[in-house]
Amino acid sequence: MKPAQNAQSCGTQQGTMEHLFHAFMPTTGDVPAHQIPGGNPCLVKCRLREGMTWLQFKRINTEPCPLRARLEAIFPDQPQAVKSATSGPERGYLALQWPDDFDLKHITPPDNGLSNWSQRAIICTAAQPSTGTDAITLRYFASQYGVVEDTATGSAMRVLADYWSHRYARLTAAPCSPVGGQLLSVLSPEHVEIDGRCMTAHTRASNA
Repeated sequence: MKPAQNAQSCGTQQGTMEHLFHAFMPTTGDVPAHQIPGGNPCLVKCRLREGMTWLQFKRINTEPCPLRARLEAIFPDQPQAVKSATSGPERGYLALQWPDDFDLKHITPPDNGLSNWSQRAIICTAAQPSTGTDAITLRYFASQYGVVEDTATGSAMRVLADYWSHRYARLTAAPCSPVGGQLLSVLSPEHVEIDGRCMTAHTRASNA
């Protein structure tokens, strides 16, 4: 086998990259080197495996933390998270876990007041054991940076791959955003591989 090739990327474009690779790359064999411009680029290894394009990133760690005060002010009048963890610096991520099989669609996105509470992007997640052995759901909010809710972000999946590693080595994640989609991850000691797709308007119409 040839080594995986490198592609150019930035964190916020991971989902876009996977869409482009699915659209333009061959369906078998190794992916040749391509560069996708934008943002502050970094090199990302990518490989076609089992008909899917997987992007390989360095594993990032999460650290459990106490549930923060005023969490109810961010998600008022609704069920609250039961666990939390941080990842990265103060402008990194905060993962909030809801009970198993909780429907994250019941969560109301936080408003612009989120910036007064935290500079971290918020990743809401819940395991879905009734759906599958490695199934989770997620929602991603970063109104501090102009993103009320992201559709399906690979950067959040990097965080969740480590966050759920005590239960799962692989994840099948369903973003509960209005658009929807599917994200997959496979975790190793040093890296996480991610594949994913957003649900297009045509797909939603076909499933209606």
